[in-house]
Amino acid sequence: MRATLAPAMRLFLVFARKYPVSTGLMVAGLVLASLAEGIGVAALIPLFSIVFSGAEGGQASAPTGELETRISSFFEAVGFEATPVVLVAAFGVFIYLKAGLLIAAKRQVGYTVARAAMDLRLRLLDAMMNAQWRYYVEHRMGVVTNAISSESERAAKAFLFASTVLSLLLNAAIYSAIALVISWEATLAGFATAIVGMFALSGLVRATRKAGLKQTRLMSSLIARLSDALQAIKPLKAMSKQDRIGPLLEKDNKKLNKAARKRVLATEVLAAVQEPITVTGLGLLGWMLLSLFEMPTSRWAILGLVYFRLMSQLARAQRQYQKLTTQESAYWAMEDTIQRAVQHREADHPGLTPTLERGIECRDISMQYDGRTLFDHANLTIPAGRITAIVGASGSGKTTLSDLIIGLVEPDSGSIEIDGVPLPEIDMASWRSRIGYVPQEMFLLNDSIRRNVTLGEKGIDDRAVERALRRAGAWDFVSKLPGGLGSPVGERGGLLSGGQRQRIAIARALIHEPMLLVLDEATTALDPESETEVWNSLKELRDQVTVLAVSHQNALTDAADRIYRVEGGKVVRVEPAASGA
Repeated sequence: MRATLAPAMRLFLVFARKYPVSTGLMVAGLVLASLAEGIGVAALIPLFSIVFSGAEGGQASAPTGELETRISSFFEAVGFEATPVVLVAAFGVFIYLKAGLLIAAKRQVGYTVARAAMDLRLRLLDAMMNAQWRYYVEHRMGVVTNAISSESERAAKAFLFASTVLSLLLNAAIYSAIALVISWEATLAGFATAIVGMFALSGLVRATRKAGLKQTRLMSSLIARLSDALQAIKPLKAMSKQDRIGPLLEKDNKKLNKAARKRVLATEVLAAVQEPITVTGLGLLGWMLLSLFEMPTSRWAILGLVYFRLMSQLARAQRQYQKLTTQESAYWAMEDTIQRAVQHREADHPGLTPTLERGIECRDISMQYDGRTLFDHANLTIPAGRITAIVGASGSGKTTLSDLIIGLVEPDSGSIEIDGVPLPEIDMASWRSRIGYVPQEMFLLNDSIRRNVTLGEKGIDDRAVERALRRAGAWDFVSKLPGGLGSPVGERGGLLSGGQRQRIAIARALIHEPMLLVLDEATTALDPESETEVWNSLKELRDQVTVLAVSHQNALTDAADRIYRVEGGKVVRVEPAASGA
């Protein structure tokens, strides 16, 4: 009993602290339902006495025995004669009352399960979205995807199973109280057989728990690998190597299958052997009652019924606890993921409201990453209202430099100033809200052009969307599409050309009319003609927005007003003619 109760109550108390009102109503409903069932069963005690006394003497008679007499007196005190009809009716009324209370309690459980799953998803999303950038990029997003889509549901269901265990244990407690009143000696003997039976089956519960833990770990690993593999599906199919995805996942799949088989086997074996053990215990109890205690037939019959119900409740509680052990690992794993992200939460960065009227200065920047020097006392100036290009070899630190200016990472030494104000003194949320960012690996939703530009944000009308598309040089092709702004872009923008996808991404970055537009290798995948068209569009934004572009393409160096080369930890300004990568 203790081994079953403690882990279940641990998780139950976690949910109770988070949802005290719902949990309180649920517990109240379960307690009242158990009491209603107990009162209903108590009404059977004098009924059994009447029936068996009549059977032995040839006719029905009044109940015999102190317990039966007290119960009969209670009915008479409330205005009913303890006849068989009244006792059966009382039993039925209280059983229906129990059912109603149980439905109300389970309704609260259902609400709590749904809310818990939602809250877990939102907490995980909030923790990940507010984590430091370095933690975010080092974390496998497949794990987060699995947690949001699958583990959150499993974790919330753990509360359902925990509450069911509590309900069954409350029922068992009521039946135990009734049994103790009838015969404490027989009840202790019955408990002894119950404990022996549950202890004998505890190994199956432990096996299920172990399989559940392994299943949680393996499923997380499998989803993470699958997420990584599906991102490369196009090149794999292009080279007819899509059949390599299966072998990559085969090892985890086999281990997951093995864990699932163990869990199913342990679950089914437990369910199959509990009934024979219960019947065996009931037979031993009957032998003891008749042979050792010489108990009257009426008492033996009602005690046998109570014992059978008690054992049934305990058996169901053990099965529900077994199910709980397969689900609770998902909750603790998800909590662990959330807490690790919270530990790496980006600190609040309140400060001055940013302006970008003169420009951005990076002064004496030094930074190391993984033991490698990225910048060694580097300096550069990004004038406002101009296009500044940062070029250099792959891995030289071009993207890291733009991340420093955005505030995603911090230098080991040196300072970054916006219009002469050090970045740490500026309100970071306000600064980033004034930045438009276009990455190399852009993402498009499988939705309309409108939704891809606005990302579903309310308050942005079609005129604002059209303005952003015009500034990005995308309106000419969008206006010619059959659906206009409502035209779908397909999976990852597959219905559009590379240049069209890039312009949609730029329009998204421009929708809030940012002060700074950062393009991180944003045109690398485009053909020269499309890239030239994109940069020609961006040149028209001079004096409207400051553009910082990271690339090594000639079209950028031709369009840029100022060019810096990152090389050997230094940032050197170069003339356009000497900027080729």
